[in-house]
Amino acid sequence: GIIPPEIRWLSHVTKIDMGSNQIHGSIPEELFEMTQLQYLYLENNRLTGTISEEIVNTQNLIAIYLGGNQMTGIIPDNIRSKGGVQRP
Repeated sequence: GIIPPEIRWLSHVTKIDMGSNQIHGSIPEELFEMTQLQYLYLENNRLTGTISEEIVNTQNLIAIYLGGNQMTGIIPDNIRSKGGVQRP
């Protein structure tokens, strides 16, 4: 499946763990409207595309795990300092 843009309506969620779920497509920018999000686990899926610069809006983000996907591009500077950042 995909990550639906409606995920942004989960405004009080602090942790999302969708690792190893055969998710495909790109990471929707709406995900980064979740200002309370602290931990994002999306490793070992079939995600493609790049990591959006919009991740800067997720001020409380502590860790993001994206390893084991087919993403391309660079890791934006604003998340390089986050713990748990993994290269795909």
